[in-house]
Amino acid sequence: MKEYLLLSLQYSIIIGATWHQIRLGRTTVKHLITEKAQIKALKRQRRKDFIREKLEPFMYGWLFDDNVTRLDTKQNLIEVIDPRTGTKGKVHQRIWRIINKEHQWNSFLNSKEYEDFRDSNVGATVGYDVFRDVISKVGKFVCNPLPESCVDDKTSGLEHYMSSVLSLLTKADVKEVLKDADVSPHGLTYEESVEVLKKAGSYQFVDAMCCNKEEQPELHWHHDKPCPKTIPLKCTHGVGGKRGKQCPCCGFKNRLGSHKAHDRQRTHGQL
Repeated sequence: MKEYLLLSLQYSIIIGATWHQIRLGRTTVKHLITEKAQIKALKRQRRKDFIREKLEPFMYGWLFDDNVTRLDTKQNLIEVIDPRTGTKGKVHQRIWRIINKEHQWNSFLNSKEYEDFRDSNVGATVGYDVFRDVISKVGKFVCNPLPESCVDDKTSGLEHYMSSVLSLLTKADVKEVLKDADVSPHGLTYEESVEVLKKAGSYQFVDAMCCNKEEQPELHWHHDKPCPKTIPLKCTHGVGGKRGKQCPCCGFKNRLGSHKAHDRQRTHGQL
């Protein structure tokens, strides 16, 4: 018995198992020998996080669906790791359109991304717990909506307007019509329009629709800093302070209106 215990102790040290595991192994082997039992080969089970790793690229792409989330115009870029490529990059923070987690899960189960996931991983399904774990890992740039002021609402709406117009202008047939369009003296060319719409900040679009900023000496109080510039009051408050008298050089009609007129003339309203 002493030799048996000593040998078991040596086995335990060599293979890193406990004495109880060694004893259980001996008992099992003895049973197999005396009963002439057959050993059944067991298939190695998948790791618990196998499905989660396969799901990450599909769910990451789903989070950019405008029906699921929207651009957060109040936040800056955030650095994330794209699970589709494994590379680091910066993306705009987004806000959930669907707040309830179970509704988010159901939305994903009815998405094209989930269909693609099922096609790539035959027989795989995504339960609520798996969805919740993966969303917490790859969805750090998406947050729940917060109370917004009227300015935030208008800014967000302008961002979506810019995105919609850009998607139209970049179409091949539209580009062919507008690239050589004659613009008014103060209008933007096709290339300039696309460049402005590609910028994420709505304030950049506002700047492009107005006259050049002018220096305001009365606001210059720090001699070590350049004189501040603002959009001319005639552009924001009307010429001579009269709301109804708009600046003849700026505004949507003067900057982008020539595209609309040229588009209507060339395509008869089909684009």
